[in-house]
Parts: sequence; C-alpha cells; structure tokens
Amino acid sequence: MSSVQDQATDNNILTISTKYPHALLLRIKRLLKNENKKRSWLLEEEFLTAYSSCYPEYRSEADRLQQAINQGIVKGFYELSSADSWKKRVHVKLSISNMVKIMKEYEAVELIESLMLLYNWEFEMQINRTWEVAEEDKAEVHDQQVNVHKMGKNVLGSSKKRLLESVQANGGKEISPKPADKTKRESIQGRSYASPGKEETRRRNNEAGRKEKLNHAGRKQQVMSGNREIERGERAEKEHDAAHTNTDTVSIFGQNITESIRGKNRDEIVEILRDVLSAVLVEDKVSDEEYTKQLREIKFKHEKLMSLFVRKEIKRAKRGDTRAQCTMGEFYAQENTGHTDYFEAVKWYSLAARQGSKKAKLELGKLFDSDRLLVDPEGGYWIADQSGAVSTKQYGIKYFKDLAEQGYPTAQMILGMKYYFGDGLEEDEEKAIHWLRKAAEQGYEEAQQELGKIYADIDAEESKKWLEMAGASEKKRARNGYLK
Repeated sequence: MSSVQDQATDNNILTISTKYPHALLLRIKRLLKNENKKRSWLLEEEFLTAYSSCYPEYRSEADRLQQAINQGIVKGFYELSSADSWKKRVHVKLSISNMVKIMKEYEAVELIESLMLLYNWEFEMQINRTWEVAEEDKAEVHDQQVNVHKMGKNVLGSSKKRLLESVQANGGKEISPKPADKTKRESIQGRSYASPGKEETRRRNNEAGRKEKLNHAGRKQQVMSGNREIERGERAEKEHDAAHTNTDTVSIFGQNITESIRGKNRDEIVEILRDVLSAVLVEDKVSDEEYTKQLREIKFKHEKLMSLFVRKEIKRAKRGDTRAQCTMGEFYAQENTGHTDYFEAVKWYSLAARQGSKKAKLELGKLFDSDRLLVDPEGGYWIADQSGAVSTKQYGIKYFKDLAEQGYPTAQMILGMKYYFGDGLEEDEEKAIHWLRKAAEQGYEEAQQELGKIYADIDAEESKKWLEMAGASEKKRARNGYLK
C-alpha cells in the first residue's frame, strides 16, 4: 500500500491542458487564414502539402500531423465538435495513448493540445500513464508539486494536511487514529451527561415522530404564510433597487446578456458589446462597495448542469474567492455544451481579474482574442459579417501585453508568437524575438525552441545556444508559465 506522501508526488499522471497555445497551433491557424480555409481543410491531403510547402523547416511537425490524420484523430476532433464533454475526453485519452506509440510523449501532447485549441476544446484533464516513457521524453509542462506549507487547507483540507504532516514526520508511515473512548462523558452548556443507549434513543425518536404528525398541518400553514411574506419582501426590495439604480453606470452583472442579444440588429449588438467591454476593461480597481454590489447582482445560470464540484464553488465565488470565480468562468466558457455562455464567463473572470488574478486575466485575454463573444453558443454568429470590422481581438492582446510586461512567461510566449505570425498585431520579428527571449530566459522551453528556430537563418551560434538550452530543459520542464 502506497503512502500518502507517495500519492502526493506520483509522477505517473499526465496533465493535458489548453492553458496556452503551442507554436504548432499558431502555424496551423496562420496557414488557414492565408489560404482562407476552414478547419475541415485539415482532413484533405492538400493541407499537408500546403503545410510542408509553407513551413519546410518544420518537416517533423508535418509528419506528426500525417500520423494523426492517418489514425483518424483529426477527423475525430472535427466530428466531435458538438459532442458531449465526456466523449471529447475519451477521444483525447485514446488519441494520446495511440500517439505515444509512434512519437515522443511531449510531441504527442503538443499535437493533441494544439488540436484541442484549434477546435475549441478548452478543458483540462489528467491521464494515468499506462505506457513506458523515458524521463527526457515526458511532457511535464503543466505538472505542479503540492506544497503543503504554502497551500495548506485550501488544497488538502485541514484534516488531510495534518495527516500528511504526521506521515512526513514519521518516515512515511501512516498513523491510525486512536479509537474513541465510548465511556467518555461529554459536557454541554456546563452539564455532564452520559451518551444515551439504543432503547432510549428509539423512545425519543418515536416521541418526536408523534409530535411531528400533530404539528404538520399547523407548520404547513406557517410555511405558506411565510412564503407570502417573503414574496412581498422580494417585490419591495426589487422596487427599491429599481428606484435607486444609477442609469448612468453600465452594469453587465445583473443582466442575461446572451438572451437579450438575440433578435437584435447589427448596430444594437455592437452597442451591447461596447457596454460589456466598458464594464470589464476598468483601468483602476472598483470600490469595495461596487464590487460587493456586482457580486450581489450576478446570477447563476444552468445550475442544474453543474457538477458537484462546481456547485461547491458557488458560495466561495459569491464570497469573492478568485479560484472559485475562475472555476465558474471555466464552466461557462466550455465549448459546445448546454451551459456554454461566453458573456457569463467574462463576468466571472472579470470579477477575479479585478482582485489581481493573473489566471483570470489570461483567460479573458484568450476569450477576447478568439472573438468568441461574437459567437452564438446555439450556432452561428451574432454578427454575420466576420470580415474583422467587428472584433474583440485587440482587447485580448491588451491583456497579453499587460501580463507580459509584468513578467509572466506564458503571456510573453503568446505575445512573441503573435508578433512573429502577425496574428492581431503587425508582423514584427524584432519584437517577437524580444518577448520570446523574455520567456526563454525564465526557462520556458518552448520559447527557447522557437528562438533557436528563428535564429537559424540569422545567427547560427545564437540558434545553437537556444536549441541546446531547450534540450537541457526537457528533463525538467519549465513550470513558470502556469498561471495561478
């Protein structure tokens, strides 16, 4: 039997996540944009020919894509775009298991995570490694070590924390708790008494049952009267709030934006989008009073579709816990589900971002960058014109720039690749190298790899330096880019 400590440090778990885009994804998206093609183009032979022609220096990537197409993995991503979440997770697990048989684990993960982001499968999952893998071939970029002293009961719970600490203090041996003393007398309100026996407990329960039947009718009447009082109180509260609402302030938190936007014309939709952005993109922190008001106004949609874990996060989110608020954002941002609602996701992420959550800011950046607020979760677009005249991409880039300037390597990597490919920004190799170097100097392996490839035609020595550095990082993947 393995100890708690062994379980806490188990390295046979592979994390699959879409926290940041790989360079492979950006190359695919750039090719689709240049050729004016849709994602279904990946299923055609012409795609691989075009990829090899456009990126001759990335021949190995084309080979891996060929393997994924041959095994029906890409077709599965395309056909399951509107499927239930569990079906998608099964497809990801099977795809990884097949790919690691013919390529290195980290190459398989880069490929699958890129396809997940391309088809908007934004979720995180963990897979048990059932295959043999060399230490240098492991994909460990998302792995996190549990730090008991830093994370404490927020992660393990106070009782589990004490158990783990006791295990660590006793050489890894689990200590069984002492059995309770049944003869121990307890004290309540200064009075001592012995615990009642079975017969006494049965008698008390029978007596309580008789009283319950006698009082049922009277209690039912009280409940009905109480409900009427509550309804009158709620009506009065709503009338008071309506009378004291400041109509000059745009608030998105008390509105069901997704429903109200349906049926509107293009100009009206643009105006609603402008209101949403003005409410979210605040430069300074809102006052405590305004923040509390926004939390009070916000509603929970699709509560019946929430898992038990998400439901447990509701109270924490309403109390202002940023982790719980990010969990709510992830729930609504999940693609192709009955609870997909990008405006609700923006609300919860913005509440966490205003308290300084870097993860929330990164997720807001990804939502805006993808123009997903223009997408109707039930199909199609709010605004049919997708020429780029209406876009939220620039607001996503704003978040990436802010985070990159604060020194967060995930954002630096994203920003560098956007400058390199001209995705939402004017193509600028010098700025691309600047931001990629910032991330690479913090040990970000993929940034090191990209720098090595970019410098290949500029400076052979510099290219060799970064590629060697990336190779040395394979055994110990950079974890600094995983924002919390």
